[in-house]
Amino acid sequence: MITGPLNGDDGARYIAEKMIATLNEVFQIQGHTIGIGASVGIALYPDNGMTAEDLMREADAAMYRVKAGGRNNLAYA
Repeated sequence: MITGPLNGDDGARYIAEKMIATLNEVFQIQGHTIGIGASVGIALYPDNGMTAEDLMREADAAMYRVKAGGRNNLAYA
């Protein structure tokens, strides 16, 4: 997700936590109960990069750290 200006780490954390909570809700598709999870990596401009490519790379690395540590959480670049 790309957002406009935030109130620092707290704004990014709030959005990420809402995303994780929403995606962790169980839902129904054609009579089947489906559950998914989310691992979120957060990179903030300009601290973690000046270009979109830099920010995506840093967020991706942070996301994989979450996955390695158990999933359904968030990490900062």
